[in-house]
Amino acid sequence: MKKGNSKGIFFLILLLVFINIDISYAYDSLRPGLDFSAKEKNTSTKRFGKVDIPGKIPKKFYVNGELNPYRMFEEDFLRGNITIDENTLVLFTGGGDVALNTQLAWLARLAIGLGWKVVAVRNGYEGMLADNWQERLIELTPEIIDAMEGLASTVLGSCRRKLKEEDKKLIIERFGKAKGIAGIGGNDHLKGIGEIAEFSEGDVKINGIGKSIDNDFWTGMCGYMNAVILGRRMAWWLANVPDGEVVVVEVMGRKSGSLALDVAKGCPVPYAVLIPEIEVNMDQVLDVVKNKGVKVLFVSEGVTFSKQDKGFRSIFMKDIHALYRYMVAADPKRRKLDSHGNPLLRGTSLYVQSALELSGLKAHLTSITYPTRGTPFQGDKIAGRTVCSDNVVSKPVAGKLIECINKGETGLVITWPIDYALEDGRVLVEAKPAAEVYSLRNVEQTYKKLYGKHWKRKLAEENVLGTEDPDFSPNKEFIIKEATMTKEQAAREAFYYTLISARTMSKPGTPLVSCVEMGLPDETIIKACGRIQPGVKTFERPLRMIIETTRKSVIVLTAKKYVSFEVIANEIKKAVKANGYAGIALSKDFRIDIGDPLFLEVLKNDPVLNAKFRKFLKANPDVNQKFLKDRNIARGVILVSFDHDVSKFIRGLCNLIEIGAKRTNLDYAFENLQKGYVDTNILEKDELLAQYGVLGSNIGIGHRNIITRRDPSLHSL
Repeated sequence: MKKGNSKGIFFLILLLVFINIDISYAYDSLRPGLDFSAKEKNTSTKRFGKVDIPGKIPKKFYVNGELNPYRMFEEDFLRGNITIDENTLVLFTGGGDVALNTQLAWLARLAIGLGWKVVAVRNGYEGMLADNWQERLIELTPEIIDAMEGLASTVLGSCRRKLKEEDKKLIIERFGKAKGIAGIGGNDHLKGIGEIAEFSEGDVKINGIGKSIDNDFWTGMCGYMNAVILGRRMAWWLANVPDGEVVVVEVMGRKSGSLALDVAKGCPVPYAVLIPEIEVNMDQVLDVVKNKGVKVLFVSEGVTFSKQDKGFRSIFMKDIHALYRYMVAADPKRRKLDSHGNPLLRGTSLYVQSALELSGLKAHLTSITYPTRGTPFQGDKIAGRTVCSDNVVSKPVAGKLIECINKGETGLVITWPIDYALEDGRVLVEAKPAAEVYSLRNVEQTYKKLYGKHWKRKLAEENVLGTEDPDFSPNKEFIIKEATMTKEQAAREAFYYTLISARTMSKPGTPLVSCVEMGLPDETIIKACGRIQPGVKTFERPLRMIIETTRKSVIVLTAKKYVSFEVIANEIKKAVKANGYAGIALSKDFRIDIGDPLFLEVLKNDPVLNAKFRKFLKANPDVNQKFLKDRNIARGVILVSFDHDVSKFIRGLCNLIEIGAKRTNLDYAFENLQKGYVDTNILEKDELLAQYGVLGSNIGIGHRNIITRRDPSLHSL
């Protein structure tokens, strides 16, 4: 090689390193990654260096010198150049599942490296189609991009919308001049990408990347491994189950049990998995718990039981579930649908829990649905093995999508292997027509593809109920032990991950309340979830950023403080008005005044809650007598605590004041963790409690008829 040529190549390499362009479609060597033995699960590096002009963004959007990109759509945040032209890459996301920000960051980073401008859209298709659509746009600068990496959910907000013909036309009219459009989304968003490309006859260069926490497309899923790893951590957190008791864990999965299967592998005690693809009956459920030593049941939300199942019918036909029959059978209109026309799922894990309790076992119910949706980056490794995490796949996937746009290709989705395989340290990525990717797959189809005729045997090895001879023993290879984790630390993560998910799903004009119920002491709930977080500077960056973004919206309801429904309703309205959403952390022992006029309105508005409350009164005649006597005269307060699911009454209150609410039951989520330090004096400090966001006055001061009852019939509320 000539000397001059070698010098030219040397300086070219230096230039590429300086501007950080690398549109390779596979890593030649994996980044070192972060194991769970490390204190920090994510430390975002500055990819661009200090290239932004200081002072552009107001100081209030910085926390201890760090830019907070969750707030970038607030009114006085600098929007930059949002003109859509032939040098612009437009980015959007669909639903708010798992952590999408690292993938967004790499798309933007590579585009800027090529000299393109990057404009992001808030709330996906809804933002693109809004009357004020230009107010939903922001230019992503290198500083914003660096700040996004590793954060939970998506800083661009969520969207659930199917496109009509006129929608496609309007999107093309507004964004068709762009160099390209890149979307990260689920079934309907990927379908929309294909339809827009076809509708424009190929003129609009729009391509996508799949994401679904159900892991049910023919590709690996953006952010999915974050949900898996947090789920396995939570499986460790709850796995202290006394003899004669069992824990039912509800996991997302409408048509695919993939997440339940992957999460359950982290359980350190005997467990079974119920997935939609494998038919089971209630007798099998009871048998494995009573006779096979199963301590934890992981239940996909899409699991159903046949009405011809005798074991199921024996429970279904009891009046404990009369209101479910009313909702589903007698009045089909009450089967609420989501914006995609799918029936909202509810009840499977409750049926399982009720069956176990009616058979004489104590059954606890915990849901990890929303914490896993709101988790940030969780690491590159499981049990020492490098996995296809965001750090590994985001760069090559982004590179392939950018290449497609450069080539003028459209209507494609970037895929990688469904088994997350790495070959020679490389992530294998391809671009396929959208219709080939968003066609749904389930566990049966996946396992047949991966394991051929042995697929059922493989499911049996993974403790799937309904397969032949599973032994239900834990798989120690995949367990993530967190022996030093305290209940407060875990509760803080679970609560705030759930809250950032609710924030993402909230949209302008459509607020959402996250209601999280915990079986922890008041003091622990206050310190873990409250607005004051004294140690926040020492937390890992993703958690720290979530807390700084959301904590002003937090309301805390404890067992030892009395608060009326009117006060709760007003505080919810106040939080929603200020933030666009609210987060409620409450004790499972929170006591309700059953004569509270607004509580009675909640019962009147919700036939399910009303019927169950009437059943409670019938089962507790002393409470019923006081209720009938005192509600018609001047009286004190009749306070009742239920065994759990008190959060359903708070959700009923939200419905009454016409604010949407998502409920998460973490009653038994932290039983395997250390107690940690608890400040038992905090409940004596009323001024400090107010700063934490705790509502209420001391119970016992000016109140009478304080009654506590534990009623198993309320489990199925």
